[in-house]
Amino acid sequence: MYTPPHYKEERPEVLQALIHQHSFGLLISSGPHGVEATHVPFLLEVEGPGPGRLLAHLSRANPQWRHLEEAGEVLAIFSGPHAYISASWYTERTDVPTWNYVAVHASGRARVMEGDRLRSLLDRMSRRYEQTSAAPWSLEDVPEASLQAMTKGIVGIEIDITRLQGTQKLSQNRSAEDQQRVIHELKARGSQDDLALAALMEHPSRPR
Repeated sequence: MYTPPHYKEERPEVLQALIHQHSFGLLISSGPHGVEATHVPFLLEVEGPGPGRLLAHLSRANPQWRHLEEAGEVLAIFSGPHAYISASWYTERTDVPTWNYVAVHASGRARVMEGDRLRSLLDRMSRRYEQTSAAPWSLEDVPEASLQAMTKGIVGIEIDITRLQGTQKLSQNRSAEDQQRVIHELKARGSQDDLALAALMEHPSRPR
């Protein structure tokens, strides 16, 4: 991922936090007919000082999983808040508009998982994504026969992350006055992404 030095984010804890918060990613790999890509929710697990591993599952009908182990390096892309930045917000209106955004690229090798490991993955993912529900759903709510039928229709994958790359483009190349003007205008426009970017500009060490 091309990233100018002033936008580059290299702190592992920040990149991992961004993945946790924006975990619906894009899995990209090479296949026999070219590039393959699937939008899929991920679970990031970190044990120790390493970058961690990504867990997900694909429909068995999706041909991408059949080529993952032979694909070499695969890429998972995670997009955080993003927003258009008008040049009218700058002190000098002769400058040009741009786009502020946050993104993380995670690269690694993928392995397929089935059987008991797949069921364990489903349990961990459901616990992760149900934790904010008032009445969390659980695998235990599903009759065994239905659960077996469900797991036959999907394939789990795990990716040991070998490289994390991050960009937080937050007007770092602008003057302090321009940055404050951008923050003000983002708050005034007020979309969810606008407010998240404004918060990141005010507190860049705190992922949103």
